[in-house]
Amino acid sequence: IYFPRAILEHDLKLSLLRMKLEEAGIARAWCPEHEVRQKVASQENDREKTISDGLMAIETNGFREIVAIELELTHKNQRRYQHIFYDYSLKKNLWGFWYLVGHASIANQLLTAARTYHYHDDPFNLNWSLLEDVMHDPLKAKIHTPTSTHFVHEIFKPSVLNSAHLPAHPLGTLEEKEN
Repeated sequence: IYFPRAILEHDLKLSLLRMKLEEAGIARAWCPEHEVRQKVASQENDREKTISDGLMAIETNGFREIVAIELELTHKNQRRYQHIFYDYSLKKNLWGFWYLVGHASIANQLLTAARTYHYHDDPFNLNWSLLEDVMHDPLKAKIHTPTSTHFVHEIFKPSVLNSAHLPAHPLGTLEEKEN
């Protein structure tokens, strides 16, 4: 079986990221892309929907929320990002999405797409961090929004238990807003 090198690198980094977030107590639960794809594939009208690299349960502002994780190692075109933002805006049980980018230039491209999508009119949470910073120290890494910068531990409350010894449990299904 042949797998393109870029996909293998992406999946390896995503697995390492998941373990790092679990170890830091940020990821309360995790649903990987392949499980989400399986659920979406069973729904005929949703075959063209955006599938995140993972879904992660977090605690923020005293609530347990779901965040879509996107590991972005290469640039995509602006239309692709706008399509992704639109699809994510339809998810009613999604707190927001967190892009872990390989380079700041990818984040700049995301922000440009968000501005042209008129993202500022949408209450949806776009967040991004440099992958290298999160892998070095998830709690002290910076997390950026289109208008501010914080530390990850200020946005996502780490659990008191050391989750490195506890497996993340799968998440429930995400429903989309009814039209």
